[in-house]
Amino acid sequence: MTYILSMQEQLVLFCKSLGFGFLVGIGYDLFALFRLLLSKGKGLAAWEIGYALLAAVCSFLFDLTLNGGDLRLYMLAAECLGFALWYFAAGVPFRCGVRSAIRFCGRTAQKISVPLRRISQRVQNVEESGKIKLKKVLKKTNVLLKLRAKLVYNLRQ
Repeated sequence: MTYILSMQEQLVLFCKSLGFGFLVGIGYDLFALFRLLLSKGKGLAAWEIGYALLAAVCSFLFDLTLNGGDLRLYMLAAECLGFALWYFAAGVPFRCGVRSAIRFCGRTAQKISVPLRRISQRVQNVEESGKIKLKKVLKKTNVLLKLRAKLVYNLRQ
């Protein structure tokens, strides 16, 4: 077990931690996207706490596998820096694109739903009138025929 890492090993750990922080930032935006799609703005604190716990566990496992569980301050700083690089630089176009896509889907759904509501209303009206006609037909056909075999029922009289 080495207590002091060489400068090269520290630089490798720093770069890997930077990349991991970048991936944690991507995961945050994907998590936020799922939150938007699934919860419609409800339970924001629960989603955020859930993500923070998940990121903490992933960070611990990353440090455990990479450095044998030795927590080093420059590794945490690199993870935070990688997250900040994603969130403030590369993640901005991603979030703008997601917002634009959500707005586009909302407008498209609204444009499609208006004719569908009209069609649905017409179908309900036809269904209601069909129910009324069906009740009338059932009333007329509910008359029992006579049981004599010698009687012949004709439409003409």
